[in-house]
Amino acid sequence: MLKYLFAKPAGVSPDPRWLDVPQDAEVFTYHQKHAGQALLGGLILAAITEAAGVHLLISMWNHWVALAFTLTSVWLVLQIIAQIRAMGMRPIYIDQGHLILRNGAFDLTDVAISQVDSIEKSIKEVKSEKGEMRPLNAGFPATHNVVLRLKEPMEAKILNRKNRDFQIALLAIDDADRFVETIRQQLTSAKETEASIN
Repeated sequence: MLKYLFAKPAGVSPDPRWLDVPQDAEVFTYHQKHAGQALLGGLILAAITEAAGVHLLISMWNHWVALAFTLTSVWLVLQIIAQIRAMGMRPIYIDQGHLILRNGAFDLTDVAISQVDSIEKSIKEVKSEKGEMRPLNAGFPATHNVVLRLKEPMEAKILNRKNRDFQIALLAIDDADRFVETIRQQLTSAKETEASIN
């Protein structure tokens, strides 16, 4: 995760703006028009304020414990800064019939466009019924503006470690109109190709 503190997009991707994006992929950013980075910035301020106050309190009891707590807080702040940088460098993209969902430093899942059941622009809350899978909030901490529904459940990797199933993904895309239109065009093209084969 901390590698994104120092990563330079141009060295790893054909397009100098992005990191880990294949050539000719269609890119969709999610950090410019949404409050995700601002919310993480607020979390940094809260962490620094808390660390200073708690450090003073603990240092009255034990300086070594206070130092350990402060170093832990510094580690957390560096992790958040790395995530903020990664959000600007690692966009969601579509390449060769696949939608690659990412959130900053975290690779969430690879969705085949053929598995998309529907896509729409929407900011409405999506509630899951009892026993249903919770939607995957791929735009966290930003509020979603696109709802993607899949034909079948898929597995997503949360924080690059824990896996969980989902059938609905909530996305916060800067250019939601272009994103929805691109997915719909690819779905239409796939259906036309399938019909011509049959």
